[in-house]
Amino acid sequence: MLASSPNAPSVRPIPPLLTEAAWWALVLAVSAATAWLTLRSPQLGCTAALVILSVGLYVASRPHGLAVMWLVWIVAPLLRRLFGLEVPLTNSDPLALAPFLVVGCIVALELRRVRLSRYAVALLAVATVGYLLGVPAGVSRPPAMAFALFAYVVAIGCFILGYSEPRGRELVALQRVLMVAMPLAAVYGILQYLGPLPRWDELWLNTVGSALTSVGAPEEGHIRVFGTLNSPGTFAAVLGLSAVCFLAQRRFDPFKLVAIGVVLAALLLTYVRSEWAGLVVSMFVLVLASRGRASWRVLLVVGLLVVGFGAVVSHGQTGQAIVGRANTFGSLNSDISAKQRVATPVQLVPEAITQPFGHGIGSAGEASRLGPSSGLRQTDNAYLSLLYQAGPFGFVLVLGAALVAFMRAVGNLARYRSDPLDVLVIAMLSFLFVGMVGGDLLYGVTGMVFWYLVGVAVKRSEAHA
Repeated sequence: MLASSPNAPSVRPIPPLLTEAAWWALVLAVSAATAWLTLRSPQLGCTAALVILSVGLYVASRPHGLAVMWLVWIVAPLLRRLFGLEVPLTNSDPLALAPFLVVGCIVALELRRVRLSRYAVALLAVATVGYLLGVPAGVSRPPAMAFALFAYVVAIGCFILGYSEPRGRELVALQRVLMVAMPLAAVYGILQYLGPLPRWDELWLNTVGSALTSVGAPEEGHIRVFGTLNSPGTFAAVLGLSAVCFLAQRRFDPFKLVAIGVVLAALLLTYVRSEWAGLVVSMFVLVLASRGRASWRVLLVVGLLVVGFGAVVSHGQTGQAIVGRANTFGSLNSDISAKQRVATPVQLVPEAITQPFGHGIGSAGEASRLGPSSGLRQTDNAYLSLLYQAGPFGFVLVLGAALVAFMRAVGNLARYRSDPLDVLVIAMLSFLFVGMVGGDLLYGVTGMVFWYLVGVAVKRSEAHA
């Protein structure tokens, strides 16, 4: 039978949810509810509008809905700062929840049209159970635990979005957003560095700047740029993913060359070394995975970067500050920031191992701000954050599921003879795996992208079989 055949389509048409009259009634009810929420709180109204816009577009046109979903992650933090000019910023701002709600709603709709294989269901179950193991210990801080669990499970749900991509359309929406929106965000970040800061950014730093690891740049009078996102680390990670997308393109016209130049300039001004290292590794992987076909693009970008950077270094302190930051790779023992990043795992790993099921979901990272002050706010390491929250058993389950899927992505290079799509997937995953050493990239937009790529890799593997 077709339903049991391994070559059966994994996507079925979405059955109608409501009649036409019911749809009109729903539209009127949603419009009235959005207006009422806006009167109560502009942030609530904006959150409702973003969710309705994204889900509505997804129902009408899946590619456009997915593009808006990714765009919300880039725009929502800036909207939150703009609203902060009129309303005090708080940890419980509904706009902070908006991107997660958008993804959650779209994943729920996607479940109605996708047929998951047994392997895909097992992989999702293993990763989800890994996080669920940390729930009992996190009950003591309900708000933090609930938000963190929702964020991590929704990220895993992005596997379904990647798995159900129609053949030939994988990653299109994500690529377009990264290649169009991020150069614009990079320009905004460069303007932040040149100064003066816009009022909303200055207010943001005055309100939550102490919660960030560091926003001060090595060059006096400047900051580590964060663009339209909430922190230099997250901004650097998304900029790095954008750069990988540009480098993986077959056609490399002048527009793309200028765009990737702006992206790399902003990436350097974040001063986030782990993402610099991740980009270098992803370039190397890109060349190997493409069997040398991407060599000329990588060499061209590197050559232009060296020439442009040399000119900046010879005429200003910014280039010298970046070089000084890069030189710390060879002297990490004497670098204060590097010492702190090494000292944290050395101190916490033995403690985390003694807790089989961790200290509880929500006890580390961004979500810990909603709980008691005893939470581990900054881990600067996705692996450590996972181990601390879910314990060694949860760590093995979540990371094991991801690594198994990564091996499938590697195998796809041989199955499809280094198809550009598989080359891009493996390069982006490599970037994220390296970046996790210096940032909690399993949380937020980077976590969504990570599991989305895993879903694409697994689907490609099964399609070949």
